[in-house]
Amino acid sequence: MDKAELFVLSLSFLDPAILLGLPAVIIPIVIHLWNRRKHVEMNWAAMEFVLAALAIERRRILLREYLLLLLRMVAIALLIVAAARPIVESPAVAMGYRAATGWIFVVDDSLSMCQSSQGKSCFDRAKDVITSIVKNAGPADAFCLLKAAQPPTWEVELAISDRQSFLQIVDQIKCRHTRNDWLACLETVLVRTQRLREEYPQLTRCVVVIITDGQREPWDQAIGRQGSALSSTADELVRQAELVICRVAGDQGSNAAITRLEASPLVCSRNEETVIAGQVTIFGSIKQRPTTVEWFIDGVKIGESRVEWNYPDNGMFIWSYRASRPGDHVIEAVIPDDQLAIDNRRGVVVSVRNQVRVLCIDGRYSPIPFQGASDYVRLALTPESSAQETGPIEVHVIPESRLLESDITHFDMVVLCDVAQITPGEIELLADFLRLGGGLVIFAGPRVQTAAYNRTGEFEHTKEPFLPGRLEEIVNKPNITTGPIDARHAITRIFAGWEGSGLTRIPVRNYLRFQPTNSIPCQIVARYSSEDPFIIAWEYGMGRGVLITTSADTSWTSLPLWPIWVPLIQEIKAWTLSGGLSGRTLVCGQPLSLSMAMRSAREAPRIRLTDSQGKTWREPAELVDGTWQWKYTQTDWSGVYKAEIDSGSQESRGVALFSVNSPLEESDLRWEGWEEALKDGLRGAHTISAELVSQILESPSQAGGTSGNTLSRLLLLCLLALILVEIVIAHIGKQ
Repeated sequence: MDKAELFVLSLSFLDPAILLGLPAVIIPIVIHLWNRRKHVEMNWAAMEFVLAALAIERRRILLREYLLLLLRMVAIALLIVAAARPIVESPAVAMGYRAATGWIFVVDDSLSMCQSSQGKSCFDRAKDVITSIVKNAGPADAFCLLKAAQPPTWEVELAISDRQSFLQIVDQIKCRHTRNDWLACLETVLVRTQRLREEYPQLTRCVVVIITDGQREPWDQAIGRQGSALSSTADELVRQAELVICRVAGDQGSNAAITRLEASPLVCSRNEETVIAGQVTIFGSIKQRPTTVEWFIDGVKIGESRVEWNYPDNGMFIWSYRASRPGDHVIEAVIPDDQLAIDNRRGVVVSVRNQVRVLCIDGRYSPIPFQGASDYVRLALTPESSAQETGPIEVHVIPESRLLESDITHFDMVVLCDVAQITPGEIELLADFLRLGGGLVIFAGPRVQTAAYNRTGEFEHTKEPFLPGRLEEIVNKPNITTGPIDARHAITRIFAGWEGSGLTRIPVRNYLRFQPTNSIPCQIVARYSSEDPFIIAWEYGMGRGVLITTSADTSWTSLPLWPIWVPLIQEIKAWTLSGGLSGRTLVCGQPLSLSMAMRSAREAPRIRLTDSQGKTWREPAELVDGTWQWKYTQTDWSGVYKAEIDSGSQESRGVALFSVNSPLEESDLRWEGWEEALKDGLRGAHTISAELVSQILESPSQAGGTSGNTLSRLLLLCLLALILVEIVIAHIGKQ
């Protein structure tokens, strides 16, 4: 908008429906004609003498009558227009904000508003705009303040007129690191706008000012996914108030950010190698791309690695580390700062154990080597040792008859190898183990009774089915081999491209046909050449499960004899163990949660949380379905969150770490074309720059605007004057 357009005024009405009464101005004409209809003209000698005497006064009498008729018509028109409450406004916002006005400020406090330009962030500029408007507002104005980032939060919901108190609140608010949800924001504002006039009848106007950096990505997502709901909400809001969107932005929309960071395995033993890989993404155009990544563990820098730019906008990096100290650790990758420094750091939580403990349940337990169903699995889990307790992985093998009497909560992963059936008590035991974050692997075999496995979802104590489908008949066909794999899944990702020696073309004599159901979402990780599922992965509570529909030994397949066997078991172990830790690496706005199996605890464990800002909170856990559950939802800022568990016993680890990262969509700072996007989604809203708002509010008296309330009073005064003139003229006419 050009500065010369600031003072181009337009007339509008707060109650335009009243203007439908304007045809009433013809009432005086109708009455005049009706009165003429009642008179019957008769000529006689005396009347002709009088008419001859009044001939010279005829013009003066007609002029007076027409003047009275015109005054009465204008009086009716003034009354109707005044009742419609006319206002004079500019194309952006009504200039006469000196009248009693309700201001609802909606400040965008999402991550993108933290971008800096010339030493000042967009969020600070937004607060300056609010301060400028408030300082120049009328003495009877009232103010509300809403923070727009997810979830929309009222800082001042009940309108206040004390400018000093309001500005103190504005000065204290901080920019959060969450994303925007513009539909939820506009719905919140609409509800407040509808109630504002009822609560404060002295307010004659309501103005909603949204202050944002104009980031294009959130608006595109809102219009694309929620277009109709967004448009209808905006249309209703425009009918209730004047809607102005003010843009504050930096010098450029380019940015570099770490958009991916993954570690494998997330649960490992001491001195076991953890591989961390990530990606740097360029949004827009920048002068120099990052070339190095700095690595931090628990806030201490321990190394660097290079970024390989094989694509113009995406750079890849990889690094490995062997942790020697048990416990939870936050591994962070950091690139050099730019105008938005927060998304240049990304973290992942890794848990290091003295030993990773695995329990194998053998359906054909035998002390003779390689005669049991689990021997090849045990060997693949400990390829560098003989499964001694001093090794990085401790493997215990027991017969299936001892499963129910075992305390499996002391193990990280449970493997069922050709177990004939699962009893209701064992189902409850395994379901709780999975729900608390454990890993479960099930191998089929000749002893498996499919009917017993298919009944796992029919018992009262199971809230949901235990398996993601049904086991059906044994398939025995010639020339069956392992077939295609899902190269995107973490278990089979490393086998992509290994056509000759990979996870394909391995002979399989028998397998159990598996039919997925909709009870639990699952992924078919690998298939046979017959297209039947070979490896199925699913999540249950905080844990993960894997089903292999053939045997873990050579009774049904030669897979354990192939070189791919050990890497496959290692990848299955890494994925299943990561279930409990995957919920420790989150995005701002996602809740923190813990599940604790403290069956001997008589009182609720208390959690002492230290957030990324250094503030501490104490909350008790709640008992849900036999386990202690804890949740914290206020993850508005990125960084490391530390939860200390006080259970009164040593049953659980005392400390749990969480890494909360910035949302990816907030890293794209480009704003070009945002005004065009708003024309489709927010019809009736006016867009304006921060500088333009400042020019309007610095000298409001120059605008010459008149508010609806003042203009109505002026029209009523004119009406009173017309009535007095009409009385005087009519009185003179009678004389």
